[in-house]
Amino acid sequence: MAGSGLGGKYALIGMAESDVGIVPDKSPRELCVQVTLDAIRDAGLTLADVDGLITCNAFAEPIMYHAEAVAEYIGWQPRHCVTVNTGGGTTFMALNMAAAAIEAGMADTIVVAMADSLRSFMTRASDGGAIKLGTSSL
Repeated sequence: MAGSGLGGKYALIGMAESDVGIVPDKSPRELCVQVTLDAIRDAGLTLADVDGLITCNAFAEPIMYHAEAVAEYIGWQPRHCVTVNTGGGTTFMALNMAAAAIEAGMADTIVVAMADSLRSFMTRASDGGAIKLGTSSL
């Protein structure tokens, strides 16, 4: 049906890139905080202008309620806060969910953020076998 759907109705207005490479002094969550704040600044906005956050969970440090943890780290309480984890299509799903949330009136301006640090937090066992992920030891 012509004219239906979300295509062409919403725009990306800011973007950012986290530190890349081996970044052992920042967890994946801290990198996500970095890109969230930098994208807001790039858009010429402040936290007060943004009422939604959708994050893609990090592979190196997967946690439940990732978006809420990022918002809490910042000291921010967006009215719409969602963590997406749908495998290889996560970033596309997150963008679609942001547009749908705006369409439904759940938020007006949403940051979609994803950051990971596989090069910093993946280590191979001494026998060359298993790979250990994460920023904390078991």
